[in-house]
Amino acid sequence: MQEVMSKSDIYRFNVYEFIVQVCLLGDMSLGVVSNSGLLDRLTGEVTTGDILTQLNALELLTPLVLNPSGMVLLDRGGVIAKLQYLLSLAETDPMTALLMPGLIKFFGNMGHSRPRQMIKENSSVVVMILRLAAGSLDLGDPTLQLVAIQTVAHIGSSPAGKLALAKFKTEMDEVMDVLGSRMRVAPTEQRICVLEALTQLFSVQIEYQTEELTGLLELWWASVGGVNLEKVVAVARQPFMDLHCAALGLLNTLANMPWGQRLICYEPGLIEYILDRTTESEKLGKECKWTVVETLVKSPSTSSIFTENHMSQLEKYFNQGPFYVEAQVEVAVEGLN
Repeated sequence: MQEVMSKSDIYRFNVYEFIVQVCLLGDMSLGVVSNSGLLDRLTGEVTTGDILTQLNALELLTPLVLNPSGMVLLDRGGVIAKLQYLLSLAETDPMTALLMPGLIKFFGNMGHSRPRQMIKENSSVVVMILRLAAGSLDLGDPTLQLVAIQTVAHIGSSPAGKLALAKFKTEMDEVMDVLGSRMRVAPTEQRICVLEALTQLFSVQIEYQTEELTGLLELWWASVGGVNLEKVVAVARQPFMDLHCAALGLLNTLANMPWGQRLICYEPGLIEYILDRTTESEKLGKECKWTVVETLVKSPSTSSIFTENHMSQLEKYFNQGPFYVEAQVEVAVEGLN
């Protein structure tokens, strides 16, 4: 392998990719690779060489963060500390700032896999990512804000991640405010990204819906830039299918929690919009709207919030499936061509 790696950069990184895949096979394989010195060589690439080399090395190391043994190895080797130091230089070193997308994704995966430990040992990293997402930290690259927003959503996609982010109340309130604003006025691709991020942050399965967690999410919703469901539905009515379905996805997430169901129930005209099949003409849109109905029908709390009439209509819609079409009766009139 050492001989192959000496032939070219492409060969060298092909070998690196191979050894990372071997590391992921198990602790024994990880130990063998570690003893070979090849993993140390890869981690050394993160802090030396040109920016492209460093970014490629970061991308290859990221899967190890999701592996508990790999994480321990990186920590013991001082890799995490080195990367955190690089991140701290980004505000003053323009060259280091070029590494930010890779560094943000690396620490985002780290926060996703061990959120409690992340906020305890790397809280400064979390604050920096939240500041980037909120736009209060500007490193001269506007794309970093979207990367940071996606990273915050990735960390907060699990119940433990949401509770970890709650420790940074001021920063999270700022992020939520920005998400609400961007959802309404940003270019289409950014609005989709923001809606998907909100969906991840507010998504929680019924079995994990503790009073603490659902209460936290309700407070977060109040901080989403004054956004109410009327504005979410306004986005859902957009003709762009990706944007339309992203908004319905957020609506579906809210429909899975009692406080979200109350918002849907009391929003004028919203339940009628959900039950109106004529608003959907494409397969994907029909499936997305039916999923909202399915969530409402299957939730154990819906029947105590919605009227019997609405529950009956929702159940009928659900049982008919996403592609049901009302039969049209034609009457022939004598004497007309």
